[in-house]
Amino acid sequence: MAITTTNHTTTVATGEPTILGRLIASARSYLLRRRRVNETIAELDAMTDRDLADIGISRGDIRRVAEEAV
Repeated sequence: MAITTTNHTTTVATGEPTILGRLIASARSYLLRRRRVNETIAELDAMTDRDLADIGISRGDIRRVAEEAV
């Protein structure tokens, strides 16, 4: 008879993530991505219009460019 115990993030028998473990990993991944997007937006937003034009980005495109870059 096999005994399987869980620690709420992985099962001991298989080492695979549980539903809670996958949810936590997904939330962590989402938050890290949002942080990178926000940092990119802040960096681009701090640039002058001339600097943005030099790299081919208009101020209205900053959010889209940041989302695509990350």
